Amino acid sequence: MVKICQIGFGRWGKKVANSFSSKDNLLYITDLLLNNNNLPENKSNIFYLPYQPISVIHKEFCPDAYYLALPQAVQRNVIVQIPPHIPILVEKPAIGNSWKIGYIETYRPLNSIAVGHTFLQCNGFQYIINQLKLSNDPICIYSERINTNGPIRTDINCIEDFGIHDVSLFVGLIKQKYKIISSDLTKVEYFYNNRFGARFVVNYNNLFLDVTVSWIGKEKKRDWYVHFNNETLYWNAIKDIVTSSYSGIAVPQNLQDKTPLQKQYDLLIKWVETGIFPVQLHSLEDAKICAQIMEQL
Repeated sequence: MVKICQIGFGRWGKKVANSFSSKDNLLYITDLLLNNNNLPENKSNIFYLPYQPISVIHKEFCPDAYYLALPQAVQRNVIVQIPPHIPILVEKPAIGNSWKIGYIETYRPLNSIAVGHTFLQCNGFQYIINQLKLSNDPICIYSERINTNGPIRTDINCIEDFGIHDVSLFVGLIKQKYKIISSDLTKVEYFYNNRFGARFVVNYNNLFLDVTVSWIGKEKKRDWYVHFNNETLYWNAIKDIVTSSYSGIAVPQNLQDKTPLQKQYDLLIKWVETGIFPVQLHSLEDAKICAQIMEQL
């Protein structure tokens, strides 16, 4: 039996908790705002704890792993409190700039932290990875990540809000075939960057990622076009369907399949059981490369 402690029970943390589908393992959930007066009702294998120091939780409940569903601003302070030999899965691709990640590395081994991103576990993205392994190198990836009516944020720009997702997917794709070296990211530039949206390009060994992001558009989009020499794969990430320009065959989501969040939880459990780092997730080194790309924009 694997025991996991999830820290974070806000808007996204509730979605993460609801994705825990393993009946054979235990989940403890705590959050800074949880206390004895507002604890949700426990389930058969899910228990809610009032917030207390990590050292107390670890001593009393002995979790085998931690799942952090926390804002980026507080992630580092929690990570350094968790014993370095305990696996951690950090939800969302952004866990700080490269300096902060380097600071975390001084506390923990490189492969003791995995960084999650739900799109990495989508069936459509996994299909693109398989095609990459079977085919010649892709030429270009074009992405559109667009909302229809905001929200327009004032604390960060649109590249910081949306761009990190495509950069994370880009790194998740090319690391399947190449050993990524930061110095090979020869050029990162943007064509425009205003308060509503931006367009930028990343060049890795002449493989281009061309990204358009916007808080305001005619329709909501999460689209990827992966161009090979003789074929283009179009991935509608909202519907999780891939269409080939060559064969026209659609690769639909298996409706009986687990959700991407459920797959992430399963990967964490398997990591604990086997001791093998899940390559389907980002390592701390992958997260640092994502941060280095973002820092050039």
